[in-house]
Amino acid sequence: LESAQQAAQLEASASGLHAQIAARDASNFALTARCRELEAELAATAGSVAATAGSVAVLERQVDLARADARARGVAITTLALDLPMFESRYDGMLRHFSVLQQRALTAEHGR
Repeated sequence: LESAQQAAQLEASASGLHAQIAARDASNFALTARCRELEAELAATAGSVAATAGSVAVLERQVDLARADARARGVAITTLALDLPMFESRYDGMLRHFSVLQQRALTAEHGR
């Protein structure tokens, strides 16, 4: 009788252990599935980060080119601003010379 009770207890204990093992297996399966989901999300995020980094690199290059262009235009504007008085002086000189020539032509025409 005692060994029958022990056998029943052992069977109950084994049944409980089997239930615990089954619960842990189910939990492990769920955790494994969640890990796969997280790995997929991580891969997608890594791809997105790489694409964003590529876009940032392109934008940085465009900014660098725009800055270089702005510097070149600044140099050109400064050069023109520095040269403008010289051109104005030459233009004024040509106008005075033209005026003198025009005056001479008028004087010569009246002298006839």
